[in-house]
Amino acid sequence: MNAKQKLILQEWIFIMLAWLFIMNLYSVVVIWGLDSLVDWQALQPYDNIWLVYVEPTVFGLIFGLFFAFINTLSEQTFIRKQSFSFIILVKSLLYLISLIIVYFIFFIIYTLMGILPDEIFSLATEKLDYKIYLSIIIYFVFFILVINFLVLINKKFGPGNLWNFVTGKYHSPKKESRLFMLLDLKGSTTIAEQLGHFQYSKLLQYCFHDITDIVIKYNAEIYQYVGDEVVLTWSLENGLKELNFIRLFFEFQKKLESKKEIYFSKFGVFPVFKAGIEMGEVTVAEVGEIKREIAYHGDVLNTAARIQEKCNEFHHNLLISEHLQKEINGFNHYKTELMGNIQLRGKQNPLKILAVIPNGTIDQA
Repeated sequence: MNAKQKLILQEWIFIMLAWLFIMNLYSVVVIWGLDSLVDWQALQPYDNIWLVYVEPTVFGLIFGLFFAFINTLSEQTFIRKQSFSFIILVKSLLYLISLIIVYFIFFIIYTLMGILPDEIFSLATEKLDYKIYLSIIIYFVFFILVINFLVLINKKFGPGNLWNFVTGKYHSPKKESRLFMLLDLKGSTTIAEQLGHFQYSKLLQYCFHDITDIVIKYNAEIYQYVGDEVVLTWSLENGLKELNFIRLFFEFQKKLESKKEIYFSKFGVFPVFKAGIEMGEVTVAEVGEIKREIAYHGDVLNTAARIQEKCNEFHHNLLISEHLQKEINGFNHYKTELMGNIQLRGKQNPLKILAVIPNGTIDQA
């Protein structure tokens, strides 16, 4: 199971557990809360059988599956690229259809098994007015919005970061060792002048859309989007494992190459990215009041930025510091070439910088 499949599985588990809780909560409110207020003689046999307690759990599981499937479908198809209002409209319609389907499934099962005789349905129809249906709709709509809000917030902060906010993991600054990649569009000023700001923004949207699945695949975290630059970070374990921090760059490059004709047809240009990578110790802290985010502070970010600045000068798209050379030496797919002992802007001491070059055919599996 790859990283993307794990994220999807985690989302499905969260959604299904949420709907299990929501349905059982509704059952508790209706059965316990209204038991002393409602005296329906015909419903008494149904109230006393085990099904009344199992029903919300089964309903929650089935509707949770539909709900999770709809969310995943919207992320994997053309819907993903549409406006937020369009996505909400389509998903809402699909939720409504799913809800009707699940209710219909239960109705068929009850009818075939004879759990609720026809006279009970007739009595329920006579006793229930529009208020009970309205309350059910409001209840479902409210929790649909809540779950989608939590899923979207988790995507906004990045996998795992919402939990870090909730638990206050970085409320007090903490030191961590991390890898950082600063990935920047080459010739961005020229491209922006050629395309104009509107088309240039659309180009960046396409590029950052194309890197999303690759970021997930190689266990990276998107720290920031800064203009035409995206800052990626890894824990040392995730970044160094099977050279994820290197493989991500070349797979992104490969994906852009595979869509070269599409980019030329849409924008008349082909985007090429350059990157600088460094690792080291940073301080991680939750910052901001009006807008909160988790921020990384440390010299490693500045160094990665200065390394990336040298890409054009050395005519290589991927440069790393000497600290990372030893991690690459054991892999046959890549080789490094020393660019020199370079005095970086704003640094007191020179630093060895190396270019990373694919060595023959790269296995991206």
